[in-house]
Amino acid sequence: MAGISAESRTVLVVDDDMVLAALMRPTLETASRAVRVAPTWAEAQALIATIEPLVIVLDLVLPDTDGRNAIIQLRETPATARTPIVVVSGILGDAPHAECLALGANAYVVKPFQPSVLAKAVDDAVRAAASAPPVVSSAAPTTAAVSGAPAPVLLAEDDTVVATLVVERLKRAGMEVVHCVTGTDAVAVIETRAFACAILDIKLPGADGFAVLAAIRGGEVNRSTPVAMLTAMGQEKDVTRGFELGADDYIVKPFSPRELTARVQRLIGRAGAR
Repeated sequence: MAGISAESRTVLVVDDDMVLAALMRPTLETASRAVRVAPTWAEAQALIATIEPLVIVLDLVLPDTDGRNAIIQLRETPATARTPIVVVSGILGDAPHAECLALGANAYVVKPFQPSVLAKAVDDAVRAAASAPPVVSSAAPTTAAVSGAPAPVLLAEDDTVVATLVVERLKRAGMEVVHCVTGTDAVAVIETRAFACAILDIKLPGADGFAVLAAIRGGEVNRSTPVAMLTAMGQEKDVTRGFELGADDYIVKPFSPRELTARVQRLIGRAGAR
């Protein structure tokens, strides 16, 4: 038990910048709290399998994954569903900050940071987790579970390979997928039936993804339907514009099919719980 208690006082820093990670150590380490560093998400997962971190300090740009996908994995895994997560990133702007918090992070600290700011964010996250009430059930019902029918998802994507991958994975997860190759087709479809979720590529023939999103939010049938935008890595201006137009999430290409499925399920469950 003593070993378990000691490991539970571990701060896990997931960051491939070893110089910065070394600078974090004196800020986060105390007489009763150790710091472990993982430069990749794979190494972090290996450590998490053997210890119970007190808090995870996570960079968004890792060699082997997008940090947002790591947040989803942590929140979807029972052992880490409530582990505090403090994102430390050089990505500026309200959009990534808001998205990380929406996905389940507890705080977002911008690099370069003041040591006192990081220390306070970590301490606040740990205190909040310790005082949080027990979770009875974190699973929100999906549209399929409520209605007994597959949840209908609109996919607007002109890349055949990407579309095939998404359709196949969502169907395996019990959803019905309506695939449109052009934005013009997607705009026409959204007024014909209600969808549980929409996934919109930004670059589409005809109307682009932003135009489709605007049509969804301005229409009657799917005005409140959750929407996830597909965008290329590093296109922060696209993310910001998508949120301004009413998007609920964005998925960075290239993406993990499992993570995409998890995000869609989360959006559908959140909408069904309203």
